[in-house]
Amino acid sequence: ARTILRSWLRYRSVSRFAVLKEEWQVENSTRTLMAWHSLRDDVHQDMEDVRADIKSTRRARSWARKRVRDLRSFIAEAELRLPKVQSQIIALDTVDIDKGWDEALKNEWERLTSQLAMAVEEKRLMKIQASRCDTQLLDLQLEYEDIELDIDDVAMREQEEFELLRRLEIQHAEVRAESSWIARVRHARAWPRARRACRGGGGMLRRRGRGACAGSSASKRRSRCRYRRRVARARG
Repeated sequence: ARTILRSWLRYRSVSRFAVLKEEWQVENSTRTLMAWHSLRDDVHQDMEDVRADIKSTRRARSWARKRVRDLRSFIAEAELRLPKVQSQIIALDTVDIDKGWDEALKNEWERLTSQLAMAVEEKRLMKIQASRCDTQLLDLQLEYEDIELDIDDVAMREQEEFELLRRLEIQHAEVRAESSWIARVRHARAWPRARRACRGGGGMLRRRGRGACAGSSASKRRSRCRYRRRVARARG
């Protein structure tokens, strides 16, 4: 009985451990799948941020190039205007000086000279900014390609984890079906033996009952015979 009880306890412990192991595997795979799904959302968010950065950088580069074109046009006009102003200042006479043309032309000369110097410096800065935008766009394009590779890798790993989860579910379903089948077969094999044992026990009880009844009737007959012999001796 102790051996049977020990075997039964061991079998129950092994069964419970198998169930807990199955649940742990499914839970672990589900947690990993959710982690990959969350990581994929984060990577998509990074991709959207990189797209926004690329868009803003292209806009800044376009503005810098347009500003460079405007500055070139202004520099060309200023360089054409300065010699004319200089020649007009040289050609002034006393009447023009009295009318204030000398002061006006000198102010225009100074304004054009300062604006030309500022335009040249700003054009140089705009070229640097456009070059930086080109470099930044190249870096963003490389980052975008890396993010695309990351998305493909995450999607592949997520698909692999999903397939692993499905395989685990199928394996657990097969194990449960096999265990149920083994239990039904064991029950089907044990049921006829139990019925035969019950029938055999009932027959033994009936035979025992019949034997007891026969023994009681024989004892009654023997007691009656002894009573008759006693009565005959008393009369004789």
